[in-house]
Amino acid sequence: MTASIESARLSGSRHHLAQALSALASVICDENADYETAHTLYTESLALYQALDNPIGIAKVLINQGAIFYESGDYPQAQRLYQRSLEIYRQADYPYGISAALNNLAIVTRKMEDFENAKKLIEESLALKRETGNRVAILHALLEIGALSAEMGDYTAARGHFCEALQMALETHSRGLLFDIVIGFAELHRKKGEAIQAAEIVAWVLAQGGVGQEANAEAEALRAKLEKSLTSDELAQCVQRASEKDIHRIAAELTAYIP
Repeated sequence: MTASIESARLSGSRHHLAQALSALASVICDENADYETAHTLYTESLALYQALDNPIGIAKVLINQGAIFYESGDYPQAQRLYQRSLEIYRQADYPYGISAALNNLAIVTRKMEDFENAKKLIEESLALKRETGNRVAILHALLEIGALSAEMGDYTAARGHFCEALQMALETHSRGLLFDIVIGFAELHRKKGEAIQAAEIVAWVLAQGGVGQEANAEAEALRAKLEKSLTSDELAQCVQRASEKDIHRIAAELTAYIP
């Protein structure tokens, strides 16, 4: 990736350089969570896209910068950047970008506990994604609307969204998102007071290989909450039962479970 940047600098192509800088920043965020370095790269990329008057490039970098502020806990700044990205995507009439910005806006708005506005945002995002037919994009929206429904206490709707997302993740082999969805089910069980079911799901996730850094951290945090309401014997039994299951059995149990 750094070779691409050097090559773009030598060629004098500002467009290719902007792309390479943004791509490297995204890799650094995903693999190392080195947000300071990534922000520097995004800032240079943004300046190049602005000089080139490239609205799609500008909007893409703004949404990525917003994600850095989101991960750092600065929700108001993340919200401002997502909103600006959305405005640019709307002006460019770029449905994929519009739906992505709406999705991110919904997430940060939910974190700021403005649930009604978050619901409007994610519903618009999901509708757009269904129109374009991008199933991975639809998965992201289903995951968010499921989490939001759970936050709002609409557990039936949350379960419906998670069930649809889980089936789609299996069909599209979206392994990374699949773990996020399973954790969503675990959080739903916890909110409903079903600590045993939640703990078993969390134990299964934590025993799997290839769980992303963020999903693993979320599962660990959920386990810490559940440890306060379960005995050590109950937790051990959850771990034992989880060890006997593969993804297909977990998925079948999650989608068949009737509270």
